[in-house]
Amino acid sequence: MKTNEMSEWNRRFIYCFAIFSASFCISSGAIAADPPKRDLNIYPCHSYTEPCGKLPPPAVKKVEWTGEVGDPDSGQGLAFATPLGNCLACHEMKGGTQGGTIGPSLVDYAKRALPLSYTYQRIFDTREFNPDAHMPLFGTNNILTDQQIRDIMAFLYKR
Repeated sequence: MKTNEMSEWNRRFIYCFAIFSASFCISSGAIAADPPKRDLNIYPCHSYTEPCGKLPPPAVKKVEWTGEVGDPDSGQGLAFATPLGNCLACHEMKGGTQGGTIGPSLVDYAKRALPLSYTYQRIFDTREFNPDAHMPLFGTNNILTDQQIRDIMAFLYKR
């Protein structure tokens, strides 16, 4: 492979990974088309060799919980969907297959009886509790909406 071809492949792979679909790109052998223009202040890349990789992370965003959890069936779909929640990439989850082991098991999450406010903040921006966490900033980076986070919570708390 020529150097230019390798650089293009690397650029496209990094893009796929940044949008949480690296497993799709690898398993299907597909290389994404040219990435759409995006606001790098919201979605900084993870390449230290490109200018976007030198942007600081967004500020930690503390949120307050109000309201109710959402729909557990929608939450399961989101948690298992590669381009959205993709929780299975890092966590073992009820109903999932081949869950990851980077994060803690969420199989019996409901039995832990954790406050809803804690779970909402963990999904929205986990850095409030662990500044070095590898979990994506789902709320802070607008990856998931408020309703989608509530749906995933409903799935986690379903017994």
